[in-house]
Amino acid sequence: MASMNSTSLPASTIESIFNLMRDGKISREEATTLYDKMSETSSMTSGSNSNSTMSSLSYDEDDEDDEDCVHSERKVFNSMKNQKKNNRDLSRFTLDFEELEEKETIYPNQHLAAKKIYNTFLDRKNVITIGCGKTQSGKTGTMLAVIREFACCTIDPVPIANIFIISGLSSKEWKTQTKARVPECLRDRVYARDDLKKKMNLENKQNVLIVMDETQIAAKQGQSIDSIFNDLGINGENSANFLFKNNIKIVQFSATPNGTLLNAMKRTDIVTSKVMINPGPDYKSCTDYLDDERVRGTFALAGDFYDPEKMEELKGVILSFSSPRYHIIRMPKSVKDYNEAEENLSNAFPSNEFDICKYDQDHSDFEINTTLSSAPERHTFILFKEMGRCAKTYHKQFIGVWVERYSRNPDDSVGIQGLLGRATGYDDNGEQIIYTNMVCIERYQQLWESEFSGEVEWKSNTTVVKQNTTIPRATYNASAEDNEGGNKHQRNSDNWEFREFASWDILIETCKNEANLRRLFGKRGHPNATHKINSDGQYYKKHHLEDKVFTYDEIKNQCVWKGWGNNARKKGASVYPCYHDPNDLSTLVWVLIYNSNA
Repeated sequence: MASMNSTSLPASTIESIFNLMRDGKISREEATTLYDKMSETSSMTSGSNSNSTMSSLSYDEDDEDDEDCVHSERKVFNSMKNQKKNNRDLSRFTLDFEELEEKETIYPNQHLAAKKIYNTFLDRKNVITIGCGKTQSGKTGTMLAVIREFACCTIDPVPIANIFIISGLSSKEWKTQTKARVPECLRDRVYARDDLKKKMNLENKQNVLIVMDETQIAAKQGQSIDSIFNDLGINGENSANFLFKNNIKIVQFSATPNGTLLNAMKRTDIVTSKVMINPGPDYKSCTDYLDDERVRGTFALAGDFYDPEKMEELKGVILSFSSPRYHIIRMPKSVKDYNEAEENLSNAFPSNEFDICKYDQDHSDFEINTTLSSAPERHTFILFKEMGRCAKTYHKQFIGVWVERYSRNPDDSVGIQGLLGRATGYDDNGEQIIYTNMVCIERYQQLWESEFSGEVEWKSNTTVVKQNTTIPRATYNASAEDNEGGNKHQRNSDNWEFREFASWDILIETCKNEANLRRLFGKRGHPNATHKINSDGQYYKKHHLEDKVFTYDEIKNQCVWKGWGNNARKKGASVYPCYHDPNDLSTLVWVLIYNSNA
């Protein structure tokens, strides 16, 4: 355990009270009351010193007038009141932590990583430290150990009320799972993306710890996290001064930090650090599965690339298990392909021999791990749609195969964090088979060995590969200087320029605020909404009289607009909604193309 600060209870007292509660001799409320009373007693010396200070302030009328005296007394009183609250919060945190450790063991490698992370902040200019750990390797345990290091240190401990656990994920799965794994007194400050704007507030707070899980999610400049961080003052112009002045410390965790790490390590206005979190013994990585020949190339379940022979091969693998298993399939996103894939599965695996159930936003009224913890009576397919992304842990004892969704243009980060990442960890059943993008495994091993340098080609939504080098796109970890024009790309096609936006609303707001864009659209000051949404939830617009869903590469590579020439009056600007992966609605980007001479 990290050393407690000087006004806290000794470890022997903490352990005694916890043991009484664990043995059922006192209730949790009674244990908390004991902590409060004993904390007050343990801080009496500190309190007496403060009272003496108050007395001297009250009667030293030669040095201070009455108004100054009252002000000074109030400051001392408020300081004592805050210290008392901090002591009480810390005692409750310790009690919660002891109770949590009965279920969540923190292992030596996690303590070591937490200590390394804590030590980076001994340099007071260090503001951001990114912990890089493999999928399902115990980053949550490291996160808890980090929090305890900062809450229980002897020098300038972080008040419990100033600790926030956040993520760019909007997943209910992440929020529920994380709350269950952290001390009870922190659960009110576990914020998923949808909570951040409504609930997180740094006003009048100093000495703050922000712990961020899955830092790669919604990370691009202009996306929601970047906007929220700007509102909070922790990125953007003058953010360095704000962070230093208020002693704000940010610890980020990810198995695939992508552009956020590369941006952070380029910062010159603040100090940033990186800590590699090595897994513990018996960890099974994606590379281990590849070496064991338990990884296969994934395949299309529907559409033009569907191959019935691949489905027969999958059936052979499933029937090779000695007992019934659960088989997790990530389904296509479009309604048409989903229905076709479901029909193909039903034909290959008839209902009189196999069971099929769905797990998605409309079919999530059951606890998935409760189901997975009991052996199935027959081979059972669980059809995932927008579930099973990064951060979620699944019970693996009875899992047979994992089949990741096929993509013609796979994202390395998505491949590692998807079903392949969910299969990794310390509880491999020794038989599970993973169908996924195999190339990303080799790249990830190279990336890990290079400690996430830009020398390894790595495709993600916040990195691009140019001349065999990975270049970061601007993310919320970029400095304000890096962000200037960070989403602006000059093209070789004369004076046409290309800008990306995370949402239609951000695009409209930018056009209204930037004079050179506003004048492109006359009195309106912004483009008309010429796009529509199809039954699959995809944005599309007319192209050559046809409804078309655009890919990002089609727009980026000028397949649509390269013939426009330089007639600014004929074509001043155009907006295209497009997708890095049309099967993944979250990869939507809004692209504005305009002539700089218009």
